[in-house]
Amino acid sequence: WGGLYCDSLCAIGFEGIYCNIPSRNKFVRTWSATTSSPSTGVVHHPLYVTDGPIVQQIVITNFDNENYSVVGTMLDYDKFEILSQNATGAYTGVVSGSGYLNGSNMAINLTKNGVDYFANCNK
Repeated sequence: WGGLYCDSLCAIGFEGIYCNIPSRNKFVRTWSATTSSPSTGVVHHPLYVTDGPIVQQIVITNFDNENYSVVGTMLDYDKFEILSQNATGAYTGVVSGSGYLNGSNMAINLTKNGVDYFANCNK
């Protein structure tokens, strides 16, 4: 919701009084991530989030310290979905998942090759 009285519904991917602030802005940065999975255990690494090709998207790079990228699509002001897609970079297989912000932390669930990964990310 936006507007002076929070009475206007903003389009997906936007927020603020005038619904003109891209929601992805708060995701875009280098995060300090801890990723865990049954196949790789616990991995500490930087995770990069950059602007996607359209305002409702972000690009997530270096998940689990592997040099590949996936695109997340905004669902709400603090949530995104990683629709089933082929990753690009060092891994090119299919991935899917979702993520959200909780205060200054970001959490991402991702499935790659049938294995579930979870990343807890801090600013």
